[in-house]
Amino acid sequence: MIADELLPSNKEAGYILRRLLRRVLAYQIKYDVHTLLFREILEIISEKYLGFYPELKDTKKIFAREARNQK
Repeated sequence: MIADELLPSNKEAGYILRRLLRRVLAYQIKYDVHTLLFREILEIISEKYLGFYPELKDTKKIFAREARNQK
């Protein structure tokens, strides 16, 4: 979703993205998962799928920023 330049918001698909990010962060807190682990997982997934989705290279930073903004 973020690769398609969609940002978290209060409307339509942006709302779904915002809820998804908040749920990930809630589970991170609930299960005491370290923040760096989330970033490492994001990096691994990005590297694995970069061949299929080249836009991931540009959106990793955007995703990390939006995840921080949802805290």
